[in-house]
Amino acid sequence: MSPHVPARIFSARRIITMDGGEPEAVAVLGERVVAVGARRDLRDRFPGAEDVDLGDGVMLP
Repeated sequence: MSPHVPARIFSARRIITMDGGEPEAVAVLGERVVAVGARRDLRDRFPGAEDVDLGDGVMLP
C-alpha cells in the first residue's frame, strides 16, 4: 500500500460494532478500519480525509 493513500471517513445513520456504543463515523486507510468514533474527532485525527456520507444507511465494518 502506498504511504500516500488518503484516509476515508464513513458516516451513517447507524454504525454497528462489536464494542457497542454509538459511533458516528469509521476511518478507513486503504482496506483497513483504523479508527471508530465521533466524526469530528476522526476529522481532526485524519486531516484531508475524504468524507463518505452513507446517509440513512447502516454500516457494519
